[in-house]
Parts: sequence; structure tokens; C-alpha cells
Amino acid sequence: DPGSRVVLLCHEAGIPITSVPGPAAVTTAVALSGFGEKGFIFAGFLPHKSGGRKRDLEKWKEADLPVVFYESPYRLLKLLGEIQEHLGAERTVFVGRELTKKFEELSTGTPAEILARYEGRTVKGECVVIVQPAH
Repeated sequence: DPGSRVVLLCHEAGIPITSVPGPAAVTTAVALSGFGEKGFIFAGFLPHKSGGRKRDLEKWKEADLPVVFYESPYRLLKLLGEIQEHLGAERTVFVGRELTKKFEELSTGTPAEILARYEGRTVKGECVVIVQPAH
């Protein structure tokens, strides 16, 4: 998406943006993240069990495109910790919560930075998590 450069500049300048929804949250999240200039990988939901989650995250460790996950609000904080542990603490992550709804929330940063934003809060609503490639 060539518009991703403009989206990144808006994020850096603190200019709020939104997106007109398409048929799936994945496309809205990619557009809002600014990460999708060269494409993306849609990984969907991770398994519920820790072993399967670790295996799937490790599979995407060397991906050269952003990887998009859907996650339950009940497991969002767990996923951010797992990204930090298995993919690297310095990865840039985007979290889109309640996309296109009244309480839409967009967060970009390292897993630790986003975890700090949610500290002490109950996470509600649908979540889309996008992890930038390591390189």
C-alpha cells in the first residue's frame, strides 16, 4: 500500500487517522498501521495452548513481511509478552482494538511499551496485532 508512508508520517506527527472498513478487520488494521507497503502475512488466531502458540510465533520469527494476528482481548497481554519473548523485545508492534467502533484504539510501539499502556486496565473488544519484521 503506497499510502502506508503517509500513515507512518501521520503517526509520527501525532495526527489522528481512521479507516473506512473493508470486508475484514485485517485490511483495516494494515491500512491504519502503516506497515503494509510491501504486503503482509495473515496468520489469524494463534492456538490456545502455549506450545502451539510458541511454535507458531517461532515460525514467523524470520518473516520478511509484517505478520497479522487476531487475538482475544483476554489473551492480548499474554500475546504481547510472547512476542517480546519469542520474536524480540525491540520488534515494533501495532495493536488495533475495536476498529471502526466508537472506542477504537490504536497503539504502536515495542511489546513492553504497549503492555505498559494496558497496565491496570481490562482489555475489551476485538484485537488485531501486527508485528513488523526483524530487519
